[in-house]
Amino acid sequence: MNPLLVQGLTTIQPIVDGNVVECDSPPIIINNRVLVPARALSEALGCKVVWDEQTNSVLVTSSTFTNNNAAKISNNQATNSTKLTLVKERFAIKLGQDLYWLSPEFVYQDDNNYYFDLPSILKIIGAYYNDYIVEPEVGNPYVKGSIAVKNSDDYLTIERKYVNATQSYVLGSLHNKNKSKVYSFNSKPGEETGVFTQHDRLFFPLESVLGTFNIQYSIAKDNANGIYVITF
Repeated sequence: MNPLLVQGLTTIQPIVDGNVVECDSPPIIINNRVLVPARALSEALGCKVVWDEQTNSVLVTSSTFTNNNAAKISNNQATNSTKLTLVKERFAIKLGQDLYWLSPEFVYQDDNNYYFDLPSILKIIGAYYNDYIVEPEVGNPYVKGSIAVKNSDDYLTIERKYVNATQSYVLGSLHNKNKSKVYSFNSKPGEETGVFTQHDRLFFPLESVLGTFNIQYSIAKDNANGIYVITF
């Protein structure tokens, strides 16, 4: 069946809170079902959309959600829930006078903390220990490039455990090279410590992790560039 593009009876206009949603591709009807581009509608609803090439998946994350384990991590109160907000601005690390993209896919925030995914946490640790590589940013006079840790195994020990044939969780730790400073985590449902899982990704409270490493840092909004900057 050919999809129908509709005008009047035959035009589809997605509307969110009274505002027409502009789509880069027009909505269509196939088999009596309306199909709307995921990115346009999701972003109009305040969500973030990421394409995962490895799994051929579209990841849509709500701008706010309630996570009991995040409350336990940040407040040590398992009975309270914390409302986490998705931070939509980009993050960079300032080393000396230079800025480098951190490029996390997702960052969440509550009243007390920022929560970064595992790759971003490793980049921050590597940057602090001056153990990183840079992919240069061509043509951008304000940012030198994107940062990555040289060898994540120097700072991460992780093991996957299986509950059954389809369910698993991870045990592990973030640490310095000689393992004199260790931040342990466990993602097992109902027993989570030091981490929470959202969209199959591990998220860590930055303040708790860097506190374990005795790393002093600050996060400030750079309004001129529309980014958040992490400084040691």
